[in-house]
Amino acid sequence: FKQKTAYDISLGLVGSEMCIRDSGGGGRGRGRGNGAMSQAQRAMDALKAKCAERGVEVRFMANGMARRRSNTTTHHRKRDELSWRLEWVFHINSERIVRIDEKVEESSALRDAYAAHVKEMTLAVENKASMAPFKLAERDGDVRFDVVMEKFDTPANAKVWIPIDLRDTIASALRGKTVLEFPTFHVVPRTSAEKDGEVVASKQ
Repeated sequence: FKQKTAYDISLGLVGSEMCIRDSGGGGRGRGRGNGAMSQAQRAMDALKAKCAERGVEVRFMANGMARRRSNTTTHHRKRDELSWRLEWVFHINSERIVRIDEKVEESSALRDAYAAHVKEMTLAVENKASMAPFKLAERDGDVRFDVVMEKFDTPANAKVWIPIDLRDTIASALRGKTVLEFPTFHVVPRTSAEKDGEVVASKQ
């Protein structure tokens, strides 16, 4: 089902139509270059398969794209554990502050990674009050922000945003989701009109 959004989130990510994995050069070239490309492709396929086992669809961008190059997500074979690169986008007034976790184990709680960013951002800014809406609350009724992920394959003029519970582990939060290389979590403060945190949502 869907609920109407109470706010508008502008997203600067490349659309899903560009999420096409590089085919390895279409047969051009010979020798070690092709071997290296094949090895990279095998690594991507293996990572994609491990994510799929956990119910996560990963869409890779073409080789050379910045988001493809910056993806630090890995799979530890011996422990059979994923370590995710996480991107957090804090919507503060008219600004978008991007924070990155290079590698976080999938068994970790999202709230721990989130809280670390809020603490660092609060220490760094002069206007401490601007960070007040993003602080974790003891009770659900006191929460003053929403964390959402974009749902892919929806019309550009009708974006769907999926609510994320910071109390979940990364593995649990990502189950059933689609990500472009790695997950992006948008953190949006609620206004008085948005006290219920309504977002365009889809139950999966």
